[in-house]
Amino acid sequence: MLADLSPELVSIAMRRVAEENVESRVEEIVVADARDLSRWGAESFDAVVSLGPFYHLIDSDDRTRAADELRRVLRPGGLAFIALMPRYAFIRRTLASRRWPCSLAKV
Repeated sequence: MLADLSPELVSIAMRRVAEENVESRVEEIVVADARDLSRWGAESFDAVVSLGPFYHLIDSDDRTRAADELRRVLRPGGLAFIALMPRYAFIRRTLASRRWPCSLAKV
């Protein structure tokens, strides 16, 4: 199962799955919000990979809702792999980018 908030990214995933001829290995690909996983019942998954919601959700209440939902759909003893980004990592990465002076000049 693969879920993403972006319909465009879901379309890309569907196309890539078809191109790689692995449809039989992917149960579903859907648009979903990490803060509302109600389409799946409690304890539905042995493992969850979350690559984005916890650094894209800037409001702490939203992150808490996403964490609660992840915990709800994960079976007891299941594994959660969560990508996190330190608060100032984006600024540091932007300042280190070679394109930064050019993009600033365009502002």
